[in-house]
Amino acid sequence: MRTRDFNALNDLLFKFIFGHKENKEITLSFINAVLGLEGERRFVDLRFADREIDPEE
Repeated sequence: MRTRDFNALNDLLFKFIFGHKENKEITLSFINAVLGLEGERRFVDLRFADREIDPEE
């Protein structure tokens, strides 16, 4: 089995671009493009959930 090094910068960059309400349109476009959704089948709205764990938890 091959293992790859994890680069935390990739995760941080992804969250910075796609994980903020201010970038909702970019996130929607990304999801629709990856899933190949167009027209009436595409996602038109989403809700961001707080998934961060506080350091003291």
